[in-house]
Amino acid sequence: MSTGTSQTQAQPWVQLALFRVYKNAFPDNEPALHVFNNGRQQCEVRIVLSALDANGNSVALSDADIAKIELIDYVTGEPLPRLEDRPKDLTWSFSSTSAGYVWDEAIVAVAAAPDGAIAVAAEPHPFPNEPGQTTLTLYVATTSTRDRQLAARIRLPSGAGSPQYISTNSAGAHDPDGQGEDGRFNSSVIVHPTAFPSLPVSSYGDVTNERYLTPTRVGNDEHFYWAREHYLHVFYKNTLLRIRSVRGASAQASGFAIYASGAANDTVKWAISYYGQPGAAQPENFPPPPLANVEVATWTTHPEGSTEGAVLENPGAALLYEPREMYNKCVGNLVGRSVDRVVVGLLMGNIAARFLDKDNKPLSAIKQTTLHIMDVHGNDHELSIAFGGKVNELILTKTGRAPRHAKEDKT
Repeated sequence: MSTGTSQTQAQPWVQLALFRVYKNAFPDNEPALHVFNNGRQQCEVRIVLSALDANGNSVALSDADIAKIELIDYVTGEPLPRLEDRPKDLTWSFSSTSAGYVWDEAIVAVAAAPDGAIAVAAEPHPFPNEPGQTTLTLYVATTSTRDRQLAARIRLPSGAGSPQYISTNSAGAHDPDGQGEDGRFNSSVIVHPTAFPSLPVSSYGDVTNERYLTPTRVGNDEHFYWAREHYLHVFYKNTLLRIRSVRGASAQASGFAIYASGAANDTVKWAISYYGQPGAAQPENFPPPPLANVEVATWTTHPEGSTEGAVLENPGAALLYEPREMYNKCVGNLVGRSVDRVVVGLLMGNIAARFLDKDNKPLSAIKQTTLHIMDVHGNDHELSIAFGGKVNELILTKTGRAPRHAKEDKT
């Protein structure tokens, strides 16, 4: 995002009267920016500058000029890859647009300095919009574990020979306010990458000591099938982090699910899982492909009614039920939905059944699957759900590797 004057650029600019990199409160003095090193969250670097023509008159920078402003390493002068250029190396990158992840230094601060305090980002102080002045924000993401000092540079208007730049990494220049010294500028910010800590499995759901997720009764029990919900979340330092999305493993484009039949003497004969995006009212990808139907043997008493004392009416005959239709009849929506939780439900039945695909061919059970919860800060939490001793029991497990340089959080 940038702002500037609307005056027409009458003459090419040849020098800068102001060039400053800062965090929030101009002019700042090598401020620290803390960001999660997940490669998605971005910290905000602000830049203000104004240009002069050969006669010393203020001129507005064109959009093409502004597009040439880059972030560079303060020490080496090496430019950071611009995300819009789709670089192969994304250890460090910057962009002129936000990726949409929340940058909340108060959250990062707890991971960066759990036993102390760091200066967190306040609301930015707007810089006075003087004639010829341009302000913009660039967004920095990293997967590095090392701090980096960043400056900025702008390319001078095209001329003969190699490109020429004006930068803010002139270390010897006395430049407390961005006006420079003898045409040299000196300002920067220091980015501190921070790993999100490794959390215990209890931070991701209401679980027992055996890691079973606690079921919540929802909907009605008027049929031979019913539903229960379980809730996943990211609980960190007494705070429920908002969740951006949930998905299956990278190879599972259709989401994630488990389904299986219980033992012959179990009350619950079968179960199919379902899930929804944070805050969504309806399940996603349900029934999970390739599952299409549930085949239940016919009884003298219809399965929708009581099955006590019933006997097979015609061995081999069966009724087909669509999981989505059963779900709609017994619950119909994600009752416990919220922006800070993922609903994982189980649709279950008390009459033995088979799982069929759209061509009514039998399917093998899937008893475990991996899922990824993405919080709004860009942290990916890899978990696993599986059936326990019975198909009405869900076990939650952590499966992902700890983030780079992450410490285990025991709170």
